[in-house]
Amino acid sequence: MQREFRTAFAPYLWAFFAFIGIGFIFHTLVDPDFWQDWFRPVFAAGLFGGLVGAAEIVSRYRDEPIRACYSPFGLIYLLCNAAMSVAALYLIVRLPESYGAIRSNRIIAAIAAGFGASVIMRTRLAVIRTADNKDVSIGPDIVTRLLLSVIDHKIDRYRALRRQRLVVATVPVMRELGSFRDAANYLTNSLLAFQNLDEALRSQLTVSVEAIDHENLPVDVKLLAMGFIFLSICGEAQFGEVTQNALGLIKTDTRAELIP
Repeated sequence: MQREFRTAFAPYLWAFFAFIGIGFIFHTLVDPDFWQDWFRPVFAAGLFGGLVGAAEIVSRYRDEPIRACYSPFGLIYLLCNAAMSVAALYLIVRLPESYGAIRSNRIIAAIAAGFGASVIMRTRLAVIRTADNKDVSIGPDIVTRLLLSVIDHKIDRYRALRRQRLVVATVPVMRELGSFRDAANYLTNSLLAFQNLDEALRSQLTVSVEAIDHENLPVDVKLLAMGFIFLSICGEAQFGEVTQNALGLIKTDTRAELIP
């Protein structure tokens, strides 16, 4: 019980401490006048920066993009992007000789900091080629890229754990549908519920299922692989509903066979 509690809530503690840590850094380094005079632009810049981070997460996690955003490490990712935007706004305010035109309009300053911080923080001052023929960036890019990459991997692992639990729990249900081909036909036909499913994605799904079917693997392993594919397309709610409906079909077929 204690282990499950730590597994569930420890990531949220990381998000909480990250929020406190970033807030402490800004409180220590930034003068109070900035917060008082530029409160609304700061809020707007942070919001825009968070939206940029959310767009990046949504583009990576197709099955449940919103869940990925408010997962513990997803919140940290959004927080880091928002913090970069606020830092960019602070530079705009404190360097009027460089950003005078932007600084004169607070709305433009907030928009530039919010949507432009990701570009500024990913700039490369120089690129050095090492002896093993690899390019190494010098500048904010290397720090930003490594930091966000680590957080992104944490989001992926957090989502993978949840996806594994969900798909493994549905394998017995899919097994009851009959052979692998029977389960594949059921899940494939369930996609007809979607009205705007991309035809190219549907064709790719058919090819992937065919490839799994021809692999020399245990049936449960095939069902597991197929479950991950369908989960990426359907999302958690739809996938859970489809498998629950499968249970109803199994019971109906069983009763029909018992009727003389």
